[in-house]
Amino acid sequence: MNNERKKQLKQHYALSRPRMGILCVRHTASGSCFLLGAKNADAVLNSCLFQAKMGSHPDKELQALFTQHGEDAFEITICRELPYDKKDPEKTDYSAELTQLLRKTLAEMPGSRIINIPGRNGVK
Repeated sequence: MNNERKKQLKQHYALSRPRMGILCVRHTASGSCFLLGAKNADAVLNSCLFQAKMGSHPDKELQALFTQHGEDAFEITICRELPYDKKDPEKTDYSAELTQLLRKTLAEMPGSRIINIPGRNGVK
C-alpha cells in the first residue's frame, strides 16, 4: 500500500462517525427486551455481548438470563438508528436525542425495559 492510499484511509477514518442508536437485547424464549441508547452502537453491542459472556454484565437480570439460557437464546441488534444532524455537522453531543429516542422506543415496545447500568440513564 502506498503512502497516498494510507493518507486517504486515515482521512476517511478521521471523518467517519460511529452509528448511534438504540441497542435491543431480546431474550427469544420469554420475549423480554432490554434497551440501551448508544453513541457508538456497534462498540456498545460488542461490549454488552462480551460482558454477558464473561458473567460481568452490570444488569443483573439480563446477566442471569444469559447465564441460564446462553448466547443462542438472545438476539442483539441495533433496533433504531439515530442519524447525525446534517444542518450542524459540528454537533457532537446527542445525549438528549438518544434519551428521547430511547423513551419513544420503550413506549413502542411493551414489556421492554432499559438496561440497568449504575450511574447511567440508559444512554452509554
